Parts: sequence; C-alpha cells; structure tokens
Amino acid sequence: MKHTFASVTCLALSILSATAQDISLAPEFEVASVKRAEVPEGARTHMPPEISDRIGMSGGPGSKAPGRIDYTAISFKGLLEKAYDVKRDRISGPAWISSEHYTINAKIPPGTNPEQFRLMLQKLLTERFHMTLHRESKEIPVYRLKVAKNGPKLQPGAPPKEMSPAEQMEQNQ
Repeated sequence: MKHTFASVTCLALSILSATAQDISLAPEFEVASVKRAEVPEGARTHMPPEISDRIGMSGGPGSKAPGRIDYTAISFKGLLEKAYDVKRDRISGPAWISSEHYTINAKIPPGTNPEQFRLMLQKLLTERFHMTLHRESKEIPVYRLKVAKNGPKLQPGAPPKEMSPAEQMEQNQ
C-alpha cells in the first residue's frame, strides 16, 4: 500500500528565492556564530546520527539555558531537522548534508518560544548558507499489519493493581 507523504528536499547553496522575502520578517538571534566543525573520520559511527547530533545540542527554549544555544559539530541535516521540525528520514539532498558538521553558538532574545526559535534558525540557515527549500509530495511504500484469518486471538491484559509504597519497594528488590 502506498501513501503520499510530504517530503522536504534541501537544495543548499543556491540563489535565494522569493521565500527569502518571507524569512526577512522572521525574528532573529541577537548574536550568532557559525563555524565549520571538523569531525574525525569514523568518530560518530558507533551511534546513529539522530543521536550523535542531539549530544552536541544544548540550550534553547524549554531547556535549562533558554537564552542561548550551543550546537557542537551538528550535521547540516540535523540543523534542518531542528529548524523545520521535520523527521530526518523526510529530508533529502546531496550527500554532504549528512557529512558536513557545524558549530553554532547564538544568543536568543528573552521570552522566545519554540516556534520563534525555529524561525530564527531558518533565517540563520537562509542568510549564512544561502539555502532554499523545495517541498514535494513523494510516494513511498508502507506496510500495514493485518491479523491473519486464523491468527492469534489476543485480548487486552488486566489493568495493573495499585501497590502500596512498601509493596513497590519489595518488588524492586
């Protein structure tokens, strides 16, 4: 069975398009530093990129440091994921968006909410990388599980019984 899902395709380092006019009205970081980060070959092969990128991300709205972000050696794809609130598997583009890493430090204005923060990050990517996006619908295969005619007849389990704190301690020992 195939469903149509929206996919975000990144075409980086291209000429700014009409969408840049909309982004110019977006809120922006008070100060931002973007530097290319060298990640040694094989340094992040022991964990999936969606986890290794998150290790290098700290700060921002809703965190212990809402007034700044410190992203250390985050992939460009990780930045897109954060800026556009889209899952990593929905982002496609040239191979370098997964292999190029950047360190970003920025000061966030007080009272910034998560949506404003994403707009700030989008504006930063547009201004510093001259990035444009292309959105498209894409058919991808998906599978639906269905119980076989003579398959298992599973029933919901009984709700958990309430335990006193003493019973909980006994069970954990």
